[in-house]
Amino acid sequence: MSTDQTGDYDDELRAALAEELRSGVAAEVDEEPIIANINRRFPLARGHFEWHKVPEVQASLEPSEAIDLEQDLPRIRAFLQEFIAAAGLSSSDHVTVFGDALTSRAFILPLDGLLHHLPLFLGIPQGVFIVTEGAGWLFMYTFSAAMYFGRALRD
Repeated sequence: MSTDQTGDYDDELRAALAEELRSGVAAEVDEEPIIANINRRFPLARGHFEWHKVPEVQASLEPSEAIDLEQDLPRIRAFLQEFIAAAGLSSSDHVTVFGDALTSRAFILPLDGLLHHLPLFLGIPQGVFIVTEGAGWLFMYTFSAAMYFGRALRD
């Protein structure tokens, strides 16, 4: 991964979220403190989530070598709605979204804004994480189209 490629994706996200960022509805933040909080609250082994140990875990395991986002988007949205219901989120609640490879920043925005921009976030070839405030709930979309969500193990 080149720095230029990461910067390109970060710039693409900033451009798409420009109005929300300018108006203060969304914010761009450093992802490292968020990742550290997730790592404290969710079980990990050798850098991978141990989803079988996560309370209220749900999974959608239909991994694919060739992802067709347009075709998979209804399935992804349906599973994301399950996450939203389980976490007790409303459209105005803020969530944080970030990627695991080709982006270097995280964005905090209302859930309805995330849902509007979902194809943009998922269209970057990387895993995508959505976390509730305080990292109480975590949603993970892998680039092979597998998805997981669950509640934090530790407070």
